[in-house]
Amino acid sequence: MQKKSQFIAGLRIVIADDEPFNLSLVAGMVRDFGCTNIILASSGVQAVLAISNISNPPNVLIVDFNMPDVNGLQILRMIRCGEADVTRDLRVLMLTGSSDFNLVGAAMALDVDAFLVKPVSKATLSSRLEKLVNPPGDIKSVQEYAKIDIDAISRTLQSRQPVGTPRPRTEQRGTPSGVKLGFDALVEGMYLGEDIYGPAGELLLPKNTRLSDRLIRRMRELRGILQIDSMYVTKAEEAKKA
Repeated sequence: MQKKSQFIAGLRIVIADDEPFNLSLVAGMVRDFGCTNIILASSGVQAVLAISNISNPPNVLIVDFNMPDVNGLQILRMIRCGEADVTRDLRVLMLTGSSDFNLVGAAMALDVDAFLVKPVSKATLSSRLEKLVNPPGDIKSVQEYAKIDIDAISRTLQSRQPVGTPRPRTEQRGTPSGVKLGFDALVEGMYLGEDIYGPAGELLLPKNTRLSDRLIRRMRELRGILQIDSMYVTKAEEAKKA
C-alpha cells in the first residue's frame, strides 16, 4: 500500500476560506506535508470554479462552512447532486467553528468526508488527510441529496444570526431506547436510540437515524466538542417499532 506521507504529497487540493489568515494557515500545513498541487480560493464562487477545472481536477476540497457568497454546505450539496463539473464522490473536508453545530447535521446528511474544527492543528489535518487513502464510502442518489433543505441555514449564515433555537439540556425530553454504548463500540447498521444534541442544546441528529460507517467516523471526530462519550443505540427491527 502507498505510504500515507506519499499519498498526501500526491493529492491535488483546493482550499477555500474567506478569512485570509485561516486560508494561509491551512495551506502552509498542507505544503509542509509535501503537497504542492494546491489551489487557494478566497470565496465560495472561486472554490466552485477551482473544483470545476476539467484539465486538472482536484481529488480533495477543504472548505469553510461560512462564506458570504456560496457557503460550504451549498458547495457540498452541488457536488453530491452532480451540479459541479467534478465527480460526485469528491472528498470534502469541512472547516467548522465550535458554534456551527446546527450546520453539522446537514453536512453529515450530505456525506461530508471529515470535519476540521478550528483552530485546526497540524496533527488533526494530517490525520484527516491520511484517512482519505481508504476508498470513499458509498454515496446516495442525487434525489436523496436534493431533498436535504439547506436554504434556511444558508439564509441565516448570510444574516450572521444564530442558526436555529437551541434548547437547554434540561429541556431535552424523550425516553431513550436500546443499549448505551461508547463511541468505539458503534458499528454500521445500528440506529440512534435517542436524539443527539450539540453543546448548546441544538438538535444534531434525531432518534432512529441509521449509523453508517461514514457517520460514525464524523461523530468520533466531534466527540470532544459534543461533550458525550456514549449514546443509546438500537437494532433495525427495534428502530422500526419506536
